[in-house]
Amino acid sequence: MKFRTQEVRKAFKLPPNAISYQISCWLSEVYPDRAIERVEGYFGLEEFARAGNCRLEPMKSVLPEYDLDCRGVEYPVEKDALQIFYQTEWQGHQFEILQLKWHPGGYNSMRCHWIVGADSLVVQAFYKAISDYNGEIREEILVFSGGCFHKSEQLYQDIQSSRLENLVLPGTVKEELAQDCQEFFESEELYARYGVPWKRGYLLMGPPGNGKSHAVKALLNHLKKPCIYVQSFKAEHSTDHSVMKELFKRARVTTPCILVLEDLDSLINDGNRSFFLNELDGFASNHGILTIATTNHPDRLDPAILERPSRFDRKYTFRMPAVKERLAYLKLWNERLEKDLRCSVAALEKVAKATDGFSFAFLKELVLSSMMAWMRQPGKRKMEQVMLEVCDPLKEQVTRPLEVKPDYSEDED
Repeated sequence: MKFRTQEVRKAFKLPPNAISYQISCWLSEVYPDRAIERVEGYFGLEEFARAGNCRLEPMKSVLPEYDLDCRGVEYPVEKDALQIFYQTEWQGHQFEILQLKWHPGGYNSMRCHWIVGADSLVVQAFYKAISDYNGEIREEILVFSGGCFHKSEQLYQDIQSSRLENLVLPGTVKEELAQDCQEFFESEELYARYGVPWKRGYLLMGPPGNGKSHAVKALLNHLKKPCIYVQSFKAEHSTDHSVMKELFKRARVTTPCILVLEDLDSLINDGNRSFFLNELDGFASNHGILTIATTNHPDRLDPAILERPSRFDRKYTFRMPAVKERLAYLKLWNERLEKDLRCSVAALEKVAKATDGFSFAFLKELVLSSMMAWMRQPGKRKMEQVMLEVCDPLKEQVTRPLEVKPDYSEDED
């Protein structure tokens, strides 16, 4: 007797809560003398195999079925197996692995794997090897979006260019933030000695364009710890609750790590707030997790998030840069320019004074626009003159933001 596609079809005709049990029963009949272990959720088998850690060969008895997925222009097309039966070899051991994904109803999805091996200990050792491998984050950032994880080497490379010494922030914010993060990862024993849970949360607040994202990238590069970067809690076939549960489950086995929640106010809503707070500061241990969240709109955050220290212990305000910070930022850019494009210190001081109300993002645009204007007629005018001329139209955008047209499309659920 062989396990075939028709068994899968028959199982999918059953009530959702009976599908998994029926598959287990059929596999037990096909492999009466072998151990069968069931794994629910993300498994990472294909990723483990792509790294050369085991050999995978699809079996013909179950017809493979895939969903194609592409997350953007810079990403390759990926296959998400809905059903596939693998013949697998790992360290001299032979396994058969059935992978199925189905939708029991509503927005939830169910993914299960059945691993068939010589005995339970061998199967469990194989499973642990895969889990340990996928729990490691090497030269990549683990991105969480759409209810799934993917490792981004490109984001990791982008972060390598962000350094604390190139980060301009008001007052002592940079030094305090870097020191707090560094001390957290060096203080596990100290936390344990005084019976304090080894977890922290930092919230970076302030108007857009003032260095929050740059600060996060610079910290990630400086700390050299595994990072999970959250883009969204939304998934097509899962609730926010199940997505959050999967996120924190992964974070707890990746420790010590940094959990980044950018634009927190857009991630949290009335429907998922309570569950999020429970995962962040509930009964489950978040040992070794440093959570760094950013928000442009702290006024949109619930007091339970904003005001309770055990969730976000420290708040750092990223205000609009004063003339001192604007000058420091312009000097950094000036050093990178070719000699003909550089301004004197006196000229940069004039520009810094003329850019009152500019965020760092607007200062960057000022430099780039000035470079383009200067290169259209190289050498005809000094860079200082060009920058002061470009200031005027940018000032209008700063003081009078572009009108946002109303959106009459349907509201999202």
